[in-house]
This record gives sequence, structure tokens and C-alpha cells, in this order.
Amino acid sequence: MGRTVATHLLSICDECEDAFCPTCEAPHTCSKCGRVYCGDCAGKLLDSENVCDLCRED
Repeated sequence: MGRTVATHLLSICDECEDAFCPTCEAPHTCSKCGRVYCGDCAGKLLDSENVCDLCRED
């Protein structure tokens, strides 16, 4: 059975806009701009220094 989490405890991924629970899954944050990504998007967007694709292009 799934876990219920209060909506005020959810974070929204800046890429896919899915809600996720930062206490259940560590949010991944770009160290340059501070955008927050869920685990699925972070694996695609953040490099080894936790910099997202948008910041790398700057």
C-alpha cells in the first residue's frame, strides 16, 4: 500500500512538474541555479557536479 504524504510537504520537480516527497526521496538541486529535480529527471539533467543542463549551456 502506498504512503500518504501531506501536500505541503511535497516538492515539485522543475523539469517534469511531478510532485515528490523530499523526506521520502532526496531532492536533487542544481548547485548553480537551485532548480529542484526528482530522481528520474536528475539522472538525465544533472552532471557529476550537480549542475543542470540549462546552467551548463550558459
